[in-house]
Amino acid sequence: MYQEDQYAHLTQVRGKSAIDKKELTDMLDRLPIRAKAICLVNLITANRPSEMVRLKINDFDLKNKCVHFIEEAKKWHTKRLTPEVIYAIDVYIREYHLKADNYFGESV
Repeated sequence: MYQEDQYAHLTQVRGKSAIDKKELTDMLDRLPIRAKAICLVNLITANRPSEMVRLKINDFDLKNKCVHFIEEAKKWHTKRLTPEVIYAIDVYIREYHLKADNYFGESV
């Protein structure tokens, strides 16, 4: 039945609407540095919460502008980081005195 043209609207799949980038960055800029860094990393990696909590500071290679993380499927991935994200992570690490073995989301 769904293969017929008259029923095609029943199987329509719509994507998410685009978010205004300026509006999003304005909201992120108002956040405290910890929340901002976590949100920016999540936007880059699109990690699930269970993947985000496993991120450690040593998973970030700020010099080479990337982050390495393991996915639920137990596969390692590397994502490039933008200058804005690198800056937020750097400030967060310095402000909270995080060490390489600290988890990224923890506040010490």
